[in-house]
Amino acid sequence: ERKSFRAMKKNIVLVLADELRADSLGCYGNAQVQTPRTDELAKEGIRLGHHFTPHGKCVPSRCALYSGRYPNLGGHRTLGIELQRGEENLAWYLKRNAWETRLVQRNHTIDKSWTLEVFDHWDLQPSPNPHFVIGQDVDETDIRLFNWGVIEDPAYISTDRVHSDALCRWLREKDRKGRPFFTNLNWINPHPPYHA
Repeated sequence: ERKSFRAMKKNIVLVLADELRADSLGCYGNAQVQTPRTDELAKEGIRLGHHFTPHGKCVPSRCALYSGRYPNLGGHRTLGIELQRGEENLAWYLKRNAWETRLVQRNHTIDKSWTLEVFDHWDLQPSPNPHFVIGQDVDETDIRLFNWGVIEDPAYISTDRVHSDALCRWLREKDRKGRPFFTNLNWINPHPPYHA
């Protein structure tokens, strides 16, 4: 006997890491790179095994993931052309079907004109540089060293770490008897900063 859709509602945490190839993770067979937390998350969740991105840029790829359509069908051919009002998408569908929706960190998927209609919550902590939360000025050398893992100074804290920790606290405190939730956590790294 088939269960009704409403009876099968599950909580969903969608983690998107900017410019991270699957073969760079242990859970996808890389024996050299150590990714124990991601590997553990993959064991406990759903890990896609036969997928591809339909575009080489992040925004069109995210639009395709959310809408289930090729990016060119909605005009999402490059950066800055997010899903527009009225375009069916995963978060909007889940919200209309009683999920609590949460966007964590950057958007790069839903046009700003209706982001707060699609998501009940948008957790965005502003920082002087999108790759850091620190109390001092950052120059390009610092950014490059941090991204290569050379800087061990505790004053340099990735915004990904700050947002991930905040999401983990929220998940621990969340009332499990409430509405099911959909949370999209967007990591900026390992995307390097590009400066022409």
